[in-house]
Amino acid sequence: MHTTAHAALTTLLTRARAALGVATPLEWLLLVVGLGLTWRYFWFMDDAFIYFRYVDNLVFLGRGLVFNPGEYVEAYSSPLWTLLLVPLRATTLDYYTLLRALSLLTCGAFWLTAVHLNRRLCPPGPRASLGVALAMTHYGVLSYFSSGLETPLVQLMACVFALALLSPTRRLWQALAGLAPLVRPELAVPLMVLAGWLFITRRRAPWWLIGVAITTGAAWLGFRIYYYADLFPNTYYLKDQTELSQGLHYLVYSTKSHHLLGVLALGLLAAFVHWLLVRRRARSPGSSADAIAKKDAPLTRSTPPTGRGVRLGLLLCALAATAYPIKVGGDMVYYRFLAFPVCAGFLALSGVLEQLLSHGNVRLRRWLSPALGLTAAGLSLLGYPEKLSAHPATLTARVGHYHGIGDGAWHRQLEELAPSRDRARFDRERRASYRAATPEQLRGLRVEAGGWCAADYRKWDRVIVHEWGLTEPALARATVRADRPGHKLGLKPLARQLALLKRRAALDPRAPRDIGFYRHVAAQSDTPRWIRDNLPALEVIEQKTYNRHVLSENLRLAFARPIVHIPDRQPPRPAKR
Repeated sequence: MHTTAHAALTTLLTRARAALGVATPLEWLLLVVGLGLTWRYFWFMDDAFIYFRYVDNLVFLGRGLVFNPGEYVEAYSSPLWTLLLVPLRATTLDYYTLLRALSLLTCGAFWLTAVHLNRRLCPPGPRASLGVALAMTHYGVLSYFSSGLETPLVQLMACVFALALLSPTRRLWQALAGLAPLVRPELAVPLMVLAGWLFITRRRAPWWLIGVAITTGAAWLGFRIYYYADLFPNTYYLKDQTELSQGLHYLVYSTKSHHLLGVLALGLLAAFVHWLLVRRRARSPGSSADAIAKKDAPLTRSTPPTGRGVRLGLLLCALAATAYPIKVGGDMVYYRFLAFPVCAGFLALSGVLEQLLSHGNVRLRRWLSPALGLTAAGLSLLGYPEKLSAHPATLTARVGHYHGIGDGAWHRQLEELAPSRDRARFDRERRASYRAATPEQLRGLRVEAGGWCAADYRKWDRVIVHEWGLTEPALARATVRADRPGHKLGLKPLARQLALLKRRAALDPRAPRDIGFYRHVAAQSDTPRWIRDNLPALEVIEQKTYNRHVLSENLRLAFARPIVHIPDRQPPRPAKR
């Protein structure tokens, strides 16, 4: 096992040195620009503090992997990101220092992969490096190497898919690709496409990919049932809806700012023209019959992958990855739910321009190839969401909404979320308060309604009833209509009512705070009607939330699907322009 891991690491470092050795001056310039803009665009989305509270509860407070003490609810979307943050946070470095360093590392890893892929898929000679140029200047890609969420792993997973297609016999890339569903559950869809494509093109099942995906997925599902008494995370119930129209708006808005659909169309056109020219050359009288026979020969297990096969596989995976955001209506911020397909699309453009220019004059290619790459980088650098009042690099852009879709620029400008020299001191003080916690603080006797996750993170000694339902299992299952992607204003009054009832129960020594709470409050005359009407469902949710980690009992609870029915009293939404 140790020998295999050492050999894989040695191979990885060797390939990294080889890629660095052949990087062109243009590609080095793009790395500098990409790292500089990643530093400039660094930000935290408010939802990231949900991860931070989970990790701190586990690492420093001994509460377990929970948001509120004693409440077993899985309110994070990425198990792998959570597991990665645990050892990083155990170093006692603050999150701003950790994640800023990680954003630069992931940006560099993406650049390294893109350079390696471009070198492998283009003919010898000058390189335009179109995919590298677009990715290392794209506002969305560089912004989401940070954010505090799992997006750096999502974007790196596009690199892993590309390497698995480029080197399908490498067990390392297959194994890493098999972890995709733990990065985000919806990545299971492009993973199945990748497995199918590798099987079709190689005439052999990618067993390492399949084995790792099944093993790790089954292991986490077993943990989820044992620990959380559920089959799905809490966010699944909150966002389990079909909003195809909103999803298409999200797709258009997130790609329109950089004309990505047009770039993809031009890339496909260039690849098609190159294919036509190759076919014409092959049919000419002076062509080699052996070369034509080799080109038309069927693929075997030992046949190296062609550039066309790698690009087509990446595009199919990217297309499959758009299904989930379109289905649920996308997200409230630009680009985030399209991080994987956009990055996969950029990597699919590797070598396209070089192959097309290889049919032209050699002297012309020497200056035209880097000129085209530099032009593409410049145009991508100038692009940004049209509802921003200025370029996001100014850090002063006002954020306008498009069908409820905003941008991280708003979060980036908030002093509460921005990096500062005092962040490390604040974190030391927080950890000191953790160490001095009283038993009452650890149990969370105080209850509040919350919704701004950065503020909720500071209130580590309190139980928070999340107004948006992200961490509250009863509200996540409530039949309330979404006003913006993933945001339901109708949950706010329910959260405040629930927080008031929990606060009363905390002050009443006779009232249960866990199992039996809903039945106790339902017997009171001033209890909201929605609690009395949904008492059976709420009691099941209660048993899930405060489960005793008995596997047989939790298995029964996991298959229960309670729904909290809330009468729809909202007026029809106005037509959007």
